Amino acid sequence: MRIAFFYANRFHHAMLAPVEAQLKARAECARFSSLDAMRAFDPQVIVLAENPSNQARIAAPNAKIVWTRHGFANKRYLGYSMSVCDYACLSSEWIRDRYRAQGMHAGIDEWVTGFVPMDLMFRRLNEAKARSHKTLLYAPTFNPNMASVRPLGKSWALDLRRRFPELHIRIKPHPHTAKEQPLWIARWRSWAEADSGIELIEDLDRDIYELMPDTDVLLTDASSVMFYFLALDRPIILVDNPMRFEDRQRFSPDAEEWAWRDIGDRIESGDQLPDAVASALASPGQLSGIRQQRAQQIFGGLFDGRAAERVASNVLALR
Repeated sequence: MRIAFFYANRFHHAMLAPVEAQLKARAECARFSSLDAMRAFDPQVIVLAENPSNQARIAAPNAKIVWTRHGFANKRYLGYSMSVCDYACLSSEWIRDRYRAQGMHAGIDEWVTGFVPMDLMFRRLNEAKARSHKTLLYAPTFNPNMASVRPLGKSWALDLRRRFPELHIRIKPHPHTAKEQPLWIARWRSWAEADSGIELIEDLDRDIYELMPDTDVLLTDASSVMFYFLALDRPIILVDNPMRFEDRQRFSPDAEEWAWRDIGDRIESGDQLPDAVASALASPGQLSGIRQQRAQQIFGGLFDGRAAERVASNVLALR
């Protein structure tokens, strides 16, 4: 069996590489970032994390397309992504049934596998060591209408450090941020240079999942990170950008990233952030019930770190 792993972006290694590792001894596997190169390989199966496109189908018309997805947020492209793949890898039976009820189906079938990048997080969780400080992970999306950057203001991290000098702030930008919003990167870099308690992850393609076990509080906006962090049952602060209503291409009030904001403490400005952080540090169990409920819905019982194995087994069954 010839299996092509199509990397539309470098950060897709978190979704694809673990599956390839499971299959490379049992099938002929190859990585591609070019559809033309993939065409010459003539794959029987294509595994990808990006939205499947007609171009992939044209490049390999006889191949079955397996979509692992690379984020949980809907952002109005989920239905299309599922409809143009043959097999969709979903994180739980509840999610599969929810999507089917909404009329969203893969071309042939949906596989309940868990979410591959979470395998690394579950392994790291077992290896996590005791820490002497608390860490806030800031993980914004890159779209300015959805992102928390503007609502939080131009100095929120420095201001937060002055109030909580023992708090370590780690900033992990979305991989597209350097290209789409370079001024944001420059601002965050200046903060890190000015304060050793602020860390900017410069490798934007680094897996954010490996950072989660060492995180006490997550600060985010419309990023899918909020859903994966639920597996840890730790506090989440969600920033609501009022500009989201102007983005008709990506904003849907019924999408999980907006309909499920009961999982965190919602704020709208940097002025509200210090009190939200204080509450999260003092009462981390607040909202634990809804976090656990949502985590069970998203992951079912698949907290075992074996999602890549399940995807690989399903792919091999296509022989």
